[in-house]
Amino acid sequence: MEIKSGREGGVPGLSRGLLALEYLCKHEGGVRISTLAEALHVPDNTMMRVMATLCDHGYATRDEETLGYTASRKVLSIARRLAEDRQLVDCALPSMRELCALTEETVVLAVWDQAAKSAVIIEQVPSPHTFRFVCDYGHHPRLHVSSCPKAIVAFFPDEERDRILKGYKFRRFTGTTLTSRKAFEKELASIRQRGYALDREEEMEGMLCASGPIFNCDGGVFASVTVTGPRTRIDPKRDLSRFGEAVKACTEAITAKYTNSM
Repeated sequence: MEIKSGREGGVPGLSRGLLALEYLCKHEGGVRISTLAEALHVPDNTMMRVMATLCDHGYATRDEETLGYTASRKVLSIARRLAEDRQLVDCALPSMRELCALTEETVVLAVWDQAAKSAVIIEQVPSPHTFRFVCDYGHHPRLHVSSCPKAIVAFFPDEERDRILKGYKFRRFTGTTLTSRKAFEKELASIRQRGYALDREEEMEGMLCASGPIFNCDGGVFASVTVTGPRTRIDPKRDLSRFGEAVKACTEAITAKYTNSM
């Protein structure tokens, strides 16, 4: 089987690595260096360096007896995560749109990013108002000031939460920012009790948020939905708890739909 390279002007080493990985995914049982080198039209020693790099980063494994290479489970885990994220978005969007219609504020979907030790934004439904808050896709909200990751971390097992918070710096942004682990842990306990998290202008003055957790089939929390808007429309005393209950109902509906779809 011959592999054709993409457009010229790219990064040759990266291109060869991706093409080699694609080849491995299509061939079970292990592929030797000579076969890969012939398919990619590169010298054997170049192919050896490419495969050594893939193995070093956990994307391929080498059988010491047959000298054949196979794609690792890490590749499968990435593919599974992408599929799960797409499934989550499909399950969440109808409820997110309902929440946006109810509150008339922006509704955001995020999943936990283990590497970043925070949540990452993957979808949103913007508020119908001309002045509204929107989030960049791929943005990682700060752990201690955003209700989005707080709604997730609050429901992690104690050991996992301790690992995440060990050495964490609680930087102050506004007068309501939680600046110590003790205060943050107390807030997480309150989140677990009421079932949703709040951002009371803790990162940016004038911005208020409420977030609810989403759980997977195993009962583990892995995502959250947030409703966010300006203080000019959201009264902290009158509206935040109401928004919290609404987002809690939203994430409960998403959890049920998502777990039933898996």
